[in-house]
Amino acid sequence: MRKLPVRWTSFVYDASGYADETRNMVLHLDQEKLQIKLIPAGHRSDTFGILEEDTRQKLDRMVQEKDHPNPVNIVWLPAFYLTRNSEAVANIVRTMFETDRIPAEWVKPCNHMDEIWVPSQFNVETFTQMGVSPEKLFVIHSGVDPDMYFPEVVPTNWENKKGYNFLSVFEWHHRKGWDVLLDAYLTGFSKKDDVALVLKVNLSFTTIEKVQRQMYEHITSRGFKIDNIPDIVLINQYYTSKEMAALYAACDAFVLPSRGEGWGRPYMEAMAVGLPTIGTCWSGQTEFMNDDNSYLISIDGLEHVSRGHVLPGHQWARPSFEHTMALMRQVYENRAQACEKGSRARKEIVESWSWKNAAEKVEQRLNQFL
Repeated sequence: MRKLPVRWTSFVYDASGYADETRNMVLHLDQEKLQIKLIPAGHRSDTFGILEEDTRQKLDRMVQEKDHPNPVNIVWLPAFYLTRNSEAVANIVRTMFETDRIPAEWVKPCNHMDEIWVPSQFNVETFTQMGVSPEKLFVIHSGVDPDMYFPEVVPTNWENKKGYNFLSVFEWHHRKGWDVLLDAYLTGFSKKDDVALVLKVNLSFTTIEKVQRQMYEHITSRGFKIDNIPDIVLINQYYTSKEMAALYAACDAFVLPSRGEGWGRPYMEAMAVGLPTIGTCWSGQTEFMNDDNSYLISIDGLEHVSRGHVLPGHQWARPSFEHTMALMRQVYENRAQACEKGSRARKEIVESWSWKNAAEKVEQRLNQFL
């Protein structure tokens, strides 16, 4: 049977969401039907040490695969990286954006592609309202490996671990709502509580020294004394997927009051492990989060994007600090109820949001070119 040549350009070896999606997607696609040539953007090897050896070898082989004529050209990147391949039988972009619209300069290159894949209905709406052709838009959702992220994973441990541990996983960025999270945690809990907030942060655009300084300045500006606050554990090392699964399993609940997400991968990973998961009721994560399987933070409307972002006119959510605090107290005080919701989340992830399911949708779109 003829294999369909696919030329796939994306981040491959870094810790970004695009890279994680690409790694998992290409490894779950039918290798008997597709001849995938990977073109890495950015890092060209596993410099961060985040890949298991067998995964790295499989990806390396796809990178070393020769280019075939007349491929399907897939660009799995932010749309400002778009390049159309004139020899391709089809040019496809899989991309996303986190605000209430996309950059105006994305519209023309998107419309020059044959198909635009986005992860959620949220982005179907934000792309369409800016002028992207609706007939070219298709939802290709992200996923998670429920055999990697599951409740029985052997948990990691650390010194002076508390009886109840909230976990948050994010790139250190104003969009992620770390300021809202700190305000909610420090107002809702005290040093007397047997509780900790574990922050697993990606420092792609900053340093640990700057993060520590920002945290200190924010905490003290709110009138809290550093020596009289509940525990905060800051982790900034790069982890493999197995190590991340063990970290989720070591904690009791997940919380992230993000201002906007294209998808929201850490929410899905936490839900796969069965953690009661607290997240903002706006943007990409509402594709798979709802009141039955999660704790959704209400928003106080939208606010203009700020803090160094050059995105005039763009807005994102203003997650409620008070509601974030209330939901954190709720899962802390009603643990059996929270665990039941976490179990429902795990069940839904396994049934509907695995990488196997996501790969099947990609194969359905590619079948037309076989």
